[in-house]
Amino acid sequence: EPNFEYGQFVFDTLVLVSYPLEIKSTYRFIFATILLMEIFFSEKFPLRGSIGIGDFSIDGDAQIFLSNSFKRLRLDEEGQQWTGCVLLPEAEEIVVSSLLGNVAPHMLPKSAPVHRYSVPLKAQQSQSARWCLNWSHFLSPGVIEAGLQCMAGDAPKQENTRQYLATLGRLSDDTQTLSWDFIPAKRLKFMKARSGLRIKFEDDAGNGVNPGCSWP
Repeated sequence: EPNFEYGQFVFDTLVLVSYPLEIKSTYRFIFATILLMEIFFSEKFPLRGSIGIGDFSIDGDAQIFLSNSFKRLRLDEEGQQWTGCVLLPEAEEIVVSSLLGNVAPHMLPKSAPVHRYSVPLKAQQSQSARWCLNWSHFLSPGVIEAGLQCMAGDAPKQENTRQYLATLGRLSDDTQTLSWDFIPAKRLKFMKARSGLRIKFEDDAGNGVNPGCSWP
């Protein structure tokens, strides 16, 4: 089943639209967006974005997309000074409850699909705590460092992203250490929500590998 009802590049912006909101479609939309951010970052093309709720209209023949939330999303995205993706206030309750239920923000482990964080903004704007997508969890340290290095031309953006990743690194880690019969896999990472999860077997360097044994 598709993760998005609609997706299109509008100038330099990738627009993604969820199916009507319920627990399963919210899970698919958020986890697929996280995966896209991973892929783009791995290719040294770090993204930033915002997620809101609104109405939209599409003219497929003319390739026209209109939405009453597009301006809010654009302004919010442009004001961020990092690599990341945040929820607009109107999207927070339904997205967070669909993913996590009633878990308190301070109880979330490193593997949670979203975290509460004071998003770094550009000059003349005050920071505020926002819900942010956890796009870095399944990336290896080498891929993360290479992606950060490609941001060297924008020092504030690079440093703000480093600080965000360091904050995640201090959260409780529920990665599972595997027994020898899983070699070359040494650890099992996962990211779970109320209606689904992702997993990754990885070696000592954080690269994805197949386990050396069958598993249920």
